[in-house]
This record gives sequence, structure tokens and C-alpha cells, in this order.
Amino acid sequence: TSTKELSAAIKRNYTHIEVKDIYNDIAMLRMVKSPYEVDCIKEAIRLTQQGIHNLIINMKVGQYEYAVADIFEFYGRSHNRTKLAFDTIVASGKNALCLHYPTQECQIQQNDLVLFDLGYAYKGYSADISRTYPISGVFSDVQKDIYEAVLNCNKALIEYARPGLTLLDLQEFASDFLRSECLRLGLMDEKEDIRKYYYHSCSHHLGLDTHDSCIRSLPLEPGNVITIEPG
Repeated sequence: TSTKELSAAIKRNYTHIEVKDIYNDIAMLRMVKSPYEVDCIKEAIRLTQQGIHNLIINMKVGQYEYAVADIFEFYGRSHNRTKLAFDTIVASGKNALCLHYPTQECQIQQNDLVLFDLGYAYKGYSADISRTYPISGVFSDVQKDIYEAVLNCNKALIEYARPGLTLLDLQEFASDFLRSECLRLGLMDEKEDIRKYYYHSCSHHLGLDTHDSCIRSLPLEPGNVITIEPG
């Protein structure tokens, strides 16, 4: 049953009850984190970094994507008794072009880049880290160029983000930055739309949910915790 169907059924059968959407009220309560909440998120990130380090050491050419995901998930359970913030994403080669790639059934080939989107949770608070690594340990020339373009965008966004801006402002900054980089590298021409290559949002609020409740149109303010993950 959808929320709308449930609401309609309540209104129909209980005419004296007022039905109100409280999403915005919940979002306003959750967007600004307390120092304790920020510390929990930091600890989730620290534990996730440990899991990523172990992953890099143990992943190999020829492994299946699901087996690499298992390395990360087993490490969390066995070392820190942590739960996953969300289902681990491991996408090799062309699979990384599928947003939130779900299947993890492919074998990782010699020259593949492998995209990870993963995180542990600590006391209910989520980490969310996206990273890409060459499975062979070495980037090809074009892989290095594209990786550095995205990395430069990531660093520029971190410097640009500040109270008073909105998530839409960050998205426009990322789109303009990556468009310039793609033109510089000869990966697209002036007439092409950057959304052909960059088709997801660069940022979202982080907290009790990985995509935490928020009102995206509101300006950022101290206490917000957001991701910075252009791709």
C-alpha cells in the first residue's frame, strides 16, 4: 500500500481524522546534527576506511564482484561487529556506468577500474564513501586523466561548499567543472550535454539514513553533514 493510498483510506473511513504529511517536520529535525551525531558519523567513516584498506589489500584480478563485496562486509562483521549502512556496491569496468549497480555478477578483468560505493553504520549513523581503483594497481593514460578530473572536482567542491549554498548550487558547480574537464580532455564537444556523462547528484545529507531526510532547496547551515561525490 502506498502512502497516498493509505492516506486516502484513512480519510475515507475516519472522516474526523486530519491526515498531515510530516516529512518536512522530520527533515527539519534531522538536517542539523548535534556534536554527538557528528562524532558517530566520524566513527562510522573511520571504520569504513579500515574496511576499504583491507579491501584494497585482498582484491585481485579474476575475483567476482560479489566476492569483493564479501571481503568488505565480512571484515566489518568480524572486526568491529558493524552493520552495513546500505548494500555494498562493487562495479567493475563498464558496470560502473550503471548508477547504483545492483547485480555484482561479473568477473573483474585485468585492466578494469573497480568502483566501490560502501559504508558501515555506527550506532545507527551511516558512512557513505565512493572510491575507484585500478585492479592491476596501475591506471592507463585515459583512466588516469578521467580519474584526476573527478578527483579535482571533488577537491574543488569541498572548498566551494559552505553555509548559504544549496545542494543545487553544488550540483551546478560540479556539472560546470566536469564539463570543462571533459572539454579539456577531448571527451565531449561543445554541443554535448554533460548530463550524458554525469547523470547523478554530487551530494546528499548523511545521518541516520545514508540519504538522510532533508529539504534540498534549503540553504546549507552549520551542523549539516553532506557527502561530496561527483562521478
